[in-house]
Amino acid sequence: MQCLVGRYLDQRRKLGYGLRAAGKELEQFGRFADQTAPGRPITTALALQWATLPKSSERTYHAMRLIAVRSFARFCSGLDPRTEVPPFGLLGPNFTRRAPHLYSRDHVRLIMDRARRLSAARSPLRPHMYEALVGLLFVSGKPGTG
Repeated sequence: MQCLVGRYLDQRRKLGYGLRAAGKELEQFGRFADQTAPGRPITTALALQWATLPKSSERTYHAMRLIAVRSFARFCSGLDPRTEVPPFGLLGPNFTRRAPHLYSRDHVRLIMDRARRLSAARSPLRPHMYEALVGLLFVSGKPGTG
């Protein structure tokens, strides 16, 4: 498996993909697969077993590892039809979205005041445009405040 990982990474990198973090993860997967199931193709069970290590890690980390193996498994499926490509989203999303930062009414007024003071050297409309833009973003982002 380590040999296949090397071929996969070489091919992807020649296409312009950096694969620094994913490459290290896949090299770990190759060693794991060679120790756990030597000579066998990738299975969903094997990919899940590796992706969910270590058990103490966050679920998003496990999902990211499975996505890396999933891409590699697609490559391998062209070489060995016994290869199973793990289904997309098996461990959930590989990221969590942060809660948005909501500016207070006073902070927005301060930003709009600063926008109003921008230099009009390039365009006399510039300060007014930015003031209006900030105001529109504010009233469109928070229902009932405007």
